[in-house]
Order: sequence, then C-alpha cells, then structure tokens
Amino acid sequence: MDVGKNHSWIDQDTLVGAVPVKIPAFSPNNFYILSPEIARYEANGRGLVLGEPGKSMSVAGENNNSRPKYSPGERESWLKHNQLVLEAFYKVYLPRYESVLVRLADRWKLSPNDFINRIALCAALHDLGKLTVEWQQKIGRLPYEEPIGHSGDYNKRRNLPPHATVSAYLVQDLFYEWDAMQLPLMCAIAHHHSVRARQIPDFVLISEWAQQVDTLLSSYPQLASLWNPDLLRQFQTQISSTMLENVIPNIEDYLDWRTYVISSRIIRFSDQTATGGSEYAVLRDENWLTEI
Repeated sequence: MDVGKNHSWIDQDTLVGAVPVKIPAFSPNNFYILSPEIARYEANGRGLVLGEPGKSMSVAGENNNSRPKYSPGERESWLKHNQLVLEAFYKVYLPRYESVLVRLADRWKLSPNDFINRIALCAALHDLGKLTVEWQQKIGRLPYEEPIGHSGDYNKRRNLPPHATVSAYLVQDLFYEWDAMQLPLMCAIAHHHSVRARQIPDFVLISEWAQQVDTLLSSYPQLASLWNPDLLRQFQTQISSTMLENVIPNIEDYLDWRTYVISSRIIRFSDQTATGGSEYAVLRDENWLTEI
C-alpha cells in the first residue's frame, strides 16, 4: 500500500505509511544478527569487529511516565541556530561517525577532509530555505530583527512553508562540481525533516541571504572555500510551486544510498541537538512527533 500516492510531501509532514520498494535478490542493506560471542562494535573506533567477543545490548522496558516532553526553545536568529548546528556537527557527531565517513570518502576517491567538508557544508546550508521573504513573514520576523531561525513557539512549525526542499533546490548548482555526490547530498538536505519531501513553493530570497551565509562560514575557512553564492543567483526567485525532480537515491546503488543515509542522519541529529540544546533533544523531538 502506498499512502503517499496522492500526497504532496512537505518538509515536516508526519504522515507515515508504506511505499513499494524493489528489493534485489541480495542487498547490502539486509539486517544481520550476530552473537556477541563472535563480534563486537566500537562506536568511536573500527566499527564492527568480527572475531572478537563483545557485550549484549541491554533491554529496558519503556516507562511512559518518564518520557520527555518537548518544551519550546528560545527565539533565535538564523545565524545563531546554524552556528549551533555546526558546533554540534564538529563536537558531537563527527567524532561518532568519523570512521564511517572516512570509509565513504575512500569509496568516493576523496580525501577524508574533502569529504567531511562537503557534509559539513550541507549541514551549514540545510536551512538556507528559511531565508525567504515568505518563511520570514510566517515565522513573525519583526522589522528590527535579524533573520529568524526559530520563533520559540514549536507549534508554529506546522503552519510554515517548506524550507528543507527549498534549501536543496537552491544548492543543486552549488554542488555541480561534486558530480555523482550531488544527488545523495541534495536529498539529505531536502529530507532533514521528512523523508520523500519534494514540494517547493514559490519564494523570493531575502536581501540579506548571502551576507548571512558569509558570516556563518567566516569561522570555517574550509567550508567558505566551497561556497560560491554566484551559483545561487539564478534561483533567488521561484515564481511558481514545483517539485524536486529526484526524491530519493536508488536503494540498489550501494554508495549513493549509504552516503544519503549517513549524511542525512548527521544533518538531522546536528539540527535537533542545536534546536533542543543537548543530545537528549534528539529523543525528545522524536517522542514529540509520535504524540501529535
């Protein structure tokens, strides 16, 4: 059953359903259960290690009374939020996923630094679509304020126009030199709130958009060297609603799919951690989504 057949997927749509997926006879994405007597996992090291004993996972029952509730964060600027996103990326999630990213870099025939810089730039630009006249008006930006990243009212997010898909649409030519990597990373940005999001509304970028990004990247010269605002000039205005052409990478393409899954996970977690103020915000945000 495909419940999304006639549905326009938007950034933060919480509708979840089954979609048909073609599974090949053998897929590297299958699940395997390994006994801790023959394998273990090093989260910050080699990853899965075969031939060495490990520990069983502990199973704890859920206590609904102790489930964390979401409490709105403070009103913050676009710049402040994305500074926190990059801080979470480098301090929290890069150390955890570095070994995986190094292996992916090797498959793409890139140096680890070059590959990680591309993922980091995606994290920095994941909310570029918030720098539109329409989004800033809806969030309630006041005349004297810097561009807003969050209003402090969590319930408002259901009434905002899509921004993740706009971000992906804007960066598609920025990533043109990345060849095949363009698709999985563009999709990772588009889906940092909702998988299969594809709707792009009409929009006009605010006049300060380039200055905001320049300021954000000024503390990260390795990312600033990859940023070329001239490649976004043609997209400053979108006069009619449209859809992303590529919704999701091919699950049968091992490298594309792995890159998409890992990069979208890191971007999403960095965003949630920056929004909620700690790693605990990831669980808190997911629990909130299941209760609306």
